[in-house]
This record gives sequence, structure tokens and C-alpha cells, in this order.
Amino acid sequence: MGKRTLFLVVACAAILLTVGLVRGAEPGHDKTITAATIAPASTVAARGKITIDGRKEDVHGSCYATADGRSVNISLSGATPTKTNVRLDNAQPPNVASVVLATSTMAFLYQPGTEGSAQATNDGNTYHITGTLLRYGFVSKAFEIAVTCS
Repeated sequence: MGKRTLFLVVACAAILLTVGLVRGAEPGHDKTITAATIAPASTVAARGKITIDGRKEDVHGSCYATADGRSVNISLSGATPTKTNVRLDNAQPPNVASVVLATSTMAFLYQPGTEGSAQATNDGNTYHITGTLLRYGFVSKAFEIAVTCS
């Protein structure tokens, strides 16, 4: 994948996450809204670790709670050219609406209803997200994200 294509993939994913066009959790999941741990329409710092195929990396970025308080968008980057965006709803445990992982050479995606998997738990403002991301339906990457939003 060329640099321009990678840029376009990451830019499109970021736009979708930012404006909330990525669909939420599948129907039938628990939609109970719990007390927000990040104030609605606010952004706080994020720090944590991401593990991709067994390689750990320290990451930092931001956590943004939407104005309606129903979802949290987490954007992270590390020392290597790795960018990660995660969108979670406010259910307990949180449902993963999307995960986008972009490296300097590849982009991976998870959304409900597609191949791959993602599960999330939280303890206050600390989130733990695990699963498998796919690229073109045949290259998979196991991932784990542990991040604290504060």
C-alpha cells in the first residue's frame, strides 16, 4: 500500500470516527447509559500501552467524550509510526464500535458485523480493549490496548 493510499485510509477512518458516522453497537446489546467518567463534550489526555502481535509500545494521545455522553473516542500514537483510534459506547462493559490501527505500511480495521473481534472492559477511566484486526480479510493482527484517560 502506497503512502498516499495509507494516508487516505487513515484520514477517512479518522473522519468517520470524528463525526460519528461509524455505526454504534449492534441492536440488542445493553444500551443502559451509566455515569460518564469523562465529561460530555470534553477531551482529556490518554496514556497507556498497545501490544500488537506480542510487541508492546507506550502510547499517548487523547480521549474525547461526545456531547451526548454516549461514546468515547480514543486516539493514540506511539514512537513508531503507529496510530490507533478506538470508539466505545458507554455500556457496561463498553461495546466496541470500531478500532482502526495504521502503521507506516498497513492499515487494519474492526467494526461489529465484520470479521475480526474486539472486546472492551473499563474500570472508571481505564480501558482495556483486546481482539483481532483484519486487513483485506486475510491478514490478521492480535492486539491489546490498555489506556487511562485523565
